[in-house]
Amino acid sequence: MEGENAVVEAKCANSFQKKEWDVATSDGIPLSYLIQIAKQVAITDADRGYCAVLFGGNEYMQFVYERDLALEDLIIKSDIEFWNCVQNRIEPDPINTNDCRLKYNSPNPDKVAESSYKITNAFCELANLKLELKRLSVVEDKLKMVIMSHMGNAEYLVEQQGEVIATWKANKKGTRVFNMK
Repeated sequence: MEGENAVVEAKCANSFQKKEWDVATSDGIPLSYLIQIAKQVAITDADRGYCAVLFGGNEYMQFVYERDLALEDLIIKSDIEFWNCVQNRIEPDPINTNDCRLKYNSPNPDKVAESSYKITNAFCELANLKLELKRLSVVEDKLKMVIMSHMGNAEYLVEQQGEVIATWKANKKGTRVFNMK
């Protein structure tokens, strides 16, 4: 609205991302976009924010962000903490295995790391998890086999309302690939 103290965040999304936004129609703006618009509102001291989304170039949706001071405060504090790390050249802690690979990319064959109680527990938990994943993989394979056997030569599996819930199609190499929707 003209004269309103608000910001607008405009997004273009492909049709595959629509499910993320469909959930958002009842729950609010998806988190990654919520952070962006909340930050804009906080920085500009706007009353609210609008998030306009165009899906696949032809479907429009609009969301309204009403101020959440606690969220905005958290975002601003996180930004300040990040900028302090940049200015003081403090490298962030790894947050995933790819970060570890990047941070520790030059192995030292003469160096040995000694385990601690915490690391031994993490190692045991990981070993147990790997066993559980292997067991679940066997269960997954059996369930896929049941569904694939039911489908036979069909490429699509639909539920009672007619919505496709799985496909079993040939890829470019001619190998059939099973996918759940």
